[in-house]
Amino acid sequence: MDLAAKQRSLRILLPRASFLAITLVVFALSNLASAQQYSIRVAFSTNLRSSNSLQGEVVATALAGSVLQVIGESDRWLKINRNGNEVWMAGWVSHSRVEGDSGAQTSSQPASAIDNCCFVDRQCQSDQEWTDGYWAYQNGHCAAPTPSRTQLSSQPAHAGPAQVDNCCDAGWQCNSDSDWASGFQAFQRNQCEHLGVDIVGSAGFVAQFNRAFDLLKKRAPHWYNYAITGLDIVRQDKGRGSTGVYIQAKLMVVDRDDEPPPGAGEDYYVRLVLALLHEACHVHHWQAGIWYAEEWRNELPCHELTLEAISTIDPDSPWIAWDRNTIANYKKYHTWWGAGPRPS
Repeated sequence: MDLAAKQRSLRILLPRASFLAITLVVFALSNLASAQQYSIRVAFSTNLRSSNSLQGEVVATALAGSVLQVIGESDRWLKINRNGNEVWMAGWVSHSRVEGDSGAQTSSQPASAIDNCCFVDRQCQSDQEWTDGYWAYQNGHCAAPTPSRTQLSSQPAHAGPAQVDNCCDAGWQCNSDSDWASGFQAFQRNQCEHLGVDIVGSAGFVAQFNRAFDLLKKRAPHWYNYAITGLDIVRQDKGRGSTGVYIQAKLMVVDRDDEPPPGAGEDYYVRLVLALLHEACHVHHWQAGIWYAEEWRNELPCHELTLEAISTIDPDSPWIAWDRNTIANYKKYHTWWGAGPRPS
């Protein structure tokens, strides 16, 4: 039997599925062989994670201008060879190809696959801005959403805190693996500081809020991080008559005396903690594009957030009942004081 006849005989004996499998394997190997590694330059300091997820551990930070070697891609994430280790970088973070490029920004998915508010309604430059934009899009909270996304649900989503276990995520500037290792160890010893928040006022006022921050850091570090990343300044203003926040400036203005009232116990400082978290909530929501024309729609989720926080910080606090009543009034009457005239 000649060679051609043997090939025809073999083709008859093998089932069609086997030929299809062989064809697919050859095709896959061909694609794998044709895939090329390439290098990119990141435009801003960028987190490198242990997995292709925003929940993946941050194992290093690539500084702005760093050149990274891309060895693979998966679901808008880039697999990076970092000193012989495989790490992941979000593919939507601004970067450009180094080799054979005109410097155009790359993307690991077609532009039509939009999943980030940074493609919709905001200019994002830092890794944190892109991360906030991603979560805002998942919750339908871009500033210019489609009509179906503008409705307030019965349980409004709020921009809650990320779990934190490293001082580098709580205000430290960490640029190397060694910095991140030091930040982790410092966090375990409760040695992060109130970085980035200026407390402006009398000595007594400053002491009160320092104590509130200390309480928050000790009882709930992730909520502590939420507060210090939402506020830049806490300023005393005894003539204001209320507490509020200038959102864009991240400035919390407080009508508070120089000293706490006589006999003030821990509940007094828990109340200060709730005020910090509540005003930080407004800042985080605004940054994530969560904002409504009706005031109550902005207040309700921030009271729900503080209720969640206080249940962690002090499960026996009398402020829990107060917050629950306030939430019920917002849901029923769209005001915090309920039916009837506003109390004086």
